[in-house]
Amino acid sequence: MTLGRFGRAVDATRWVRVLETYRGPSWVAPEVVVVQSHLPRERGHRPRHEVLARCPLGG
Repeated sequence: MTLGRFGRAVDATRWVRVLETYRGPSWVAPEVVVVQSHLPRERGHRPRHEVLARCPLGG
């Protein structure tokens, strides 16, 4: 699970502390999707995301 990505190495402690107390709305996930990110090597290109697997959850 990617929660965030920085373009360079940073101390993310402040961000972790902010998210530590976050309580978002409840939701139910019907499945888990495994996705591989293909990040561009050149500036100006967009990343591509490839679904590798889908795993249904629940009954």
